[in-house]
Amino acid sequence: MKTNTFTIVPYARYFFLSSNVVRLFADGGFGFSTSKTKGNDALNSWNIGIKPGIAIKLSDHFCLVAKYGFLGYSKKENHGYESENVGIDFDTDELNFGFHYIF
Repeated sequence: MKTNTFTIVPYARYFFLSSNVVRLFADGGFGFSTSKTKGNDALNSWNIGIKPGIAIKLSDHFCLVAKYGFLGYSKKENHGYESENVGIDFDTDELNFGFHYIF
């Protein structure tokens, strides 16, 4: 089956504790996603909230980033069914890793 998905998640990052190697931060943002599988209704979801994280400097140009958890509001709509959540989520779905290149 063919599925098309569109997601946008703009955010702002605030660093609240910093050393030469480790930086703790909070990402505040808004996300929207829509997904459509052929023959089915679209699944729409959005959220607004804060994600805590840590950035570890590996070199002058590379940084390892990890985010875990979500504090905020989320809503999903699918086939006439809606679910809303408010609160803190520390599920493994909220664990993210990445790298940043610093110019």
